[in-house]
Amino acid sequence: MTIEYYPLTAKDEGFSRIEKFVRKELRKRKDLAILVQEFLKRVKKSSTLQAFKDVEEIADLEFATTCNGRDKVRLQEMRIPIQRKGGVVRIYFIESRYSKNKLLLIDGEIKHKKSSNIKDNVKSLIFSLDY
Repeated sequence: MTIEYYPLTAKDEGFSRIEKFVRKELRKRKDLAILVQEFLKRVKKSSTLQAFKDVEEIADLEFATTCNGRDKVRLQEMRIPIQRKGGVVRIYFIESRYSKNKLLLIDGEIKHKKSSNIKDNVKSLIFSLDY
């Protein structure tokens, strides 16, 4: 698998939301940063996501509509780890429509017991961009 941060940004525009999350938020939590790096390495070596879905490390979420209003994209999340005291990482992504072996990472969060509304933010980002 190929993993890319999305949206792709020009160097002078700074970083995408997921890049900011990986570079800044995860830096504060070394334990979770190591788990994320190891997990992403495993995903890159894999040719399919099915093994991750079977053990619920990756889950399908709802569909999001793209900017043209007709295409629907399956929003998915990486669960790193699935459950743990002290928080877990959720990375939200979609599969590229041009290549099934390319994942586009959109956003992430360190999640504690409470749920968040980040999925709505990710869906609005998907709507505003063309992938």
